Amino acid sequence: MKALLSKRLYVGAAVLLTLSMPLFTACSSDDSAESTNGESGGIATGATTSGHFFIDAAAVDGTAPAISDILDLGNNRLAITLYYSNRDYAAVVFSDYSFSSVSAPVFDSRIGGIYGAWRSARYAMGGVADDGTAYVFCGTSADGSKVGALRIKKGATSFDPDYKFDIYTASDGYRFRKAYPISGSKFLLEFYVKKDEYSNMSTSGKLAIADMDAKTLTWVTGVPAASDMANYSIGYGDGYNGYFYLPINPAEKSTTGGGGSWHHGVMATRAASSALPTIYKINASTGEATAFMTLDKNESVKVISIVKK
Repeated sequence: MKALLSKRLYVGAAVLLTLSMPLFTACSSDDSAESTNGESGGIATGATTSGHFFIDAAAVDGTAPAISDILDLGNNRLAITLYYSNRDYAAVVFSDYSFSSVSAPVFDSRIGGIYGAWRSARYAMGGVADDGTAYVFCGTSADGSKVGALRIKKGATSFDPDYKFDIYTASDGYRFRKAYPISGSKFLLEFYVKKDEYSNMSTSGKLAIADMDAKTLTWVTGVPAASDMANYSIGYGDGYNGYFYLPINPAEKSTTGGGGSWHHGVMATRAASSALPTIYKINASTGEATAFMTLDKNESVKVISIVKK
């Protein structure tokens, strides 16, 4: 059974929570191009092509890319980030809203591929700041120097050659799986808990606030310890007005590998845990998290979407 719960945040905003609660019945439940090495950081551009064919046209050495994110730049413009399984660099194409005019791929070798993963799931790794600047992230390159972020200035059609945030150095050698926009130019990053374990089966849950203007990280406090994240699952949160609202739940019983964004636990069982599903309110300025809402033990908050008026 699913229920929808609304709780007021501020005047003009509400948070919608998707709750998953078990329904015990006898037989059913209710939910049946090679990067260049130029002065601009390896940027290459080309001609515009039709939106119906741009994926095939963007192939590199016979390998077509996957779309990893679509960022709304406003004014009938999209930035579509691409992931190449055979290359470790950032890639993006620009399009109008109807996909009738799509640019050739723009590549940049200063960071690796723009995507995050947990098992077969793929996560967006980008967002648009309040001033219209788009940021894209690589969190899992084997080359630590490529773990970081680039930006696309408002109105631009390429990566900013004068900007790179070296997140690998700022985090003291950690890699990350997710990047969520909060507000202003701040993002919440979900890091792996161990420096040398960053596959799509590895445990994540070490959280930090990234200030993209200042190029600084602030580790989040007040949430379950990173060392205990194998016993928790992190849902999908949302940011508003300087805060990020993040659901963290005790893990369901699982026999699969730990890590990631829904089932973190290795043989973890909620029945053995005293922790309750909690929505944390994270201050983007200080990194301090407090419990915004605590739910019943049998509920799980999977997704938060803030509807702004």
